[in-house]
Amino acid sequence: MKHLALAIGIIFLGIGLAQGLETVVQAPPFNLESGDNEKISLDKIKGKIVIIIYEAKDVIEQNRAFKNELTSLIDCSEALKAQSTVLPVINCTSASWATKRIWKSNLRKNSKKENVTIYGDWDGKMFADYGIKDNASNVVVIDASGIIRYFGSGKLDKNEINKVKELLNRLVR
Repeated sequence: MKHLALAIGIIFLGIGLAQGLETVVQAPPFNLESGDNEKISLDKIKGKIVIIIYEAKDVIEQNRAFKNELTSLIDCSEALKAQSTVLPVINCTSASWATKRIWKSNLRKNSKKENVTIYGDWDGKMFADYGIKDNASNVVVIDASGIIRYFGSGKLDKNEINKVKELLNRLVR
């Protein structure tokens, strides 16, 4: 049964992962940049549990409940706080050379508002490589060894939120 799940996970990664699918697929590399020109890559945070929240600017409230519960979970766990990185990513592929400065300014402003550095996927490579669903909030959990363990797209219901929280608790060493 686990082999079937692995095969399904690999197939879904190529065409976009299904909602709430727990997977065992190697995470593709990524390179992102914040509004303050801070760069981050998968290599840079290697060895950490990575929780990617990838959204288009129009759907940042779709998973507000999940984001609030995630913040509470991390705040209550020193181990999870030390071993994980929450990585908010906004699809910035609509930015042109003429508007990129405005997009960066908005990223800086929203990073301050949310009290977390928000990164931009400027070239759409992460969007394509991870099978991100457009106009939806996407949640990806990558374990410390670089394996994608969860992908969800759209509003996560209470059951999915609990599934992610349980997964994070299992991944902490």
